[in-house]
Amino acid sequence: MSYEFNPLCKRVKCEGLTFEVVLNHARFQYVKSTLEKTRLVNNDRQALLGTKRAILPHMPPPGNEVCQLCDVEKSPLCITQLCFRGKDYILVANPRPWGYSNFMLVTANPQPQSMTAVELRAGFELINHLGPDFEAIFTGVKAGASVYHFHLQIHKGSAAIWENLEAQQIRKTTFFAKRGITASFVEGWPARSFLFEGSHPEQLAAVVSSFIATLTEGDNDFSYNIGFHRKDVFRLIVFPRSGEEQPVCMAGHPDSWGRFGFSELGGSVFLLTQEAYSTIGESGGMLYDAISEMSINSSEHAKLLSACQAL
Repeated sequence: MSYEFNPLCKRVKCEGLTFEVVLNHARFQYVKSTLEKTRLVNNDRQALLGTKRAILPHMPPPGNEVCQLCDVEKSPLCITQLCFRGKDYILVANPRPWGYSNFMLVTANPQPQSMTAVELRAGFELINHLGPDFEAIFTGVKAGASVYHFHLQIHKGSAAIWENLEAQQIRKTTFFAKRGITASFVEGWPARSFLFEGSHPEQLAAVVSSFIATLTEGDNDFSYNIGFHRKDVFRLIVFPRSGEEQPVCMAGHPDSWGRFGFSELGGSVFLLTQEAYSTIGESGGMLYDAISEMSINSSEHAKLLSACQAL
């Protein structure tokens, strides 16, 4: 392991919502290095490949010649190997953890960092075995991913948005109910999102994967983040993204933000420097603005809502 996850944490309020601020300074050098490499090559790489950002093929991360998740079964961080419906996966500890008990479900063979129904079912199976204390997180390309080989992050804990939902500080409006699955859009949160719930992983994976497909249909090119857990039912949130990975609204602390992924859009914002952590006081207004900056706009949300209603 590169370091032990031992963060400082605090809760802040804004607009009646509860956010969590996490200082993980140990991850600073890794994030800074990967961001610098990404800035140098990302635009050229996407133009060369001629594809949408959300469906880039498997490849080494920007600035690297090899993919660090290929042959990861040889790593001392490998926990075990799994086979789910004839497909091989590897569980591996995250060498640079951002959460408690943080590990990854990785495809044994090279595969793009895109979510499919098969990987959703594997993720549901894993999270079902782990129990309600764990959350699974998928980070898409151009939505915070630093590695372009399929991996699903697992950690003990959950993003703040779930607590806000439980406390009814934000509202869900159901617009789809079929085959035991409900889909809702979430109101009152700074980032627009879609919530899917159901008891049957097969049907839920089918509906969610169909929705994910709409994110790159036609002229659409939305990167995305996914987070899910299981309590009484499986609950999954999708955040379609604006295309930006880092907010610019925190003036004076440009190196304090990492890439925003599901945790950050879900209200658990990880910071990399003590200065930024100290800057954020009891008011979470700065966090609210940063999360909002990463979100799709209202017209894009309406477009995706229309597509989702037709599933």
